[in-house]
Amino acid sequence: MQIIQQIAEEKIREAMAKGEFADLPGRGRPYRLDGYLFQEPEQRVARKLLKDHNFQPLPLTLRKKIEKQLETIEEEIRRFRKGYARCLARVVQVGHLPLTYPPDQYWHYPEAHKRFVQQYLPIWRQVKQTSRFATALNEWQHYQRRAVTTVLQQVRILLDLIGEYQAEVAKLCIHERDFFRLETGFSFKPYDWWEQYVIELFPPIEEAIS
Repeated sequence: MQIIQQIAEEKIREAMAKGEFADLPGRGRPYRLDGYLFQEPEQRVARKLLKDHNFQPLPLTLRKKIEKQLETIEEEIRRFRKGYARCLARVVQVGHLPLTYPPDQYWHYPEAHKRFVQQYLPIWRQVKQTSRFATALNEWQHYQRRAVTTVLQQVRILLDLIGEYQAEVAKLCIHERDFFRLETGFSFKPYDWWEQYVIELFPPIEEAIS
C-alpha cells in the first residue's frame, strides 16, 4: 500500500499545482466514500482517489488484459473458421462430394462434420484419386494446422497473463484478501483443455485420411 499511496499523493500534488481541483463537481461538500465502508479508514480515501483518477491495482489491470486477450482469441477463431470453411467448400466442389450441411456453417453441425472428416472423407479419397482433389485436401490440411497453431499461440499468451494475474492477486490477498477476491476473482481452463477445444473447432483431416 505504501507505493500506491505515494503514487496517489504525487498525482494529487501535480493536479493541485495545475489547478485541476479548482472547479471539481461537489467542491466544498463532504467526499462520499460509499462502497468503501468495509475497508480500513486510512485506506478509504486512497482507494477512492485512485479509482476516480483511473489508477488501478495491477490485478485489475491484468484482468483487463486477460479480457482483451479472450476477445483476440475469439476474433482469431472467427477468422480461421472462414478460411477453414473455404477449404472445406473447395474439397467438396473439386471432388463433387455430397455434403449434408453448408460448408460456411460447418461449426453449427459438429457431429455431422466430424463424421464427414473421419468416416466419409477417407473413402472418397480412395475413390477420387485426382491431382486437383489431392491438392485441395493438402491445402485444407495445411490451413487446419495453421489455424490450430495460431489460436494456441494466443492461448499461451492468455495463460501467461492469467498466471501473472494469479500471482499478483495472491500477493495482495495477504493484506486485502476479501477485497481483491471479491473484485478480481477469475477462473480459467488449463492448456490441455484449450488444445482439445481448438482441435474440435478445426477437426484435422490427417487423422482421417492418413
